[in-house]
Amino acid sequence: MLCFLRPYSSWLLFGDFIQLQKLMWEVRIVGTVASNLLTSIDSS
Repeated sequence: MLCFLRPYSSWLLFGDFIQLQKLMWEVRIVGTVASNLLTSIDSS
């Protein structure tokens, strides 16, 4: 029984990891855009 559960749980973990990576990328992009906007506002 455990043999059936193990690949499924690791697959779920892998999916969560991909979701987390996407979230990190989005946060990074938003942060970069926000800082670019702030610097352009400051310089003008």
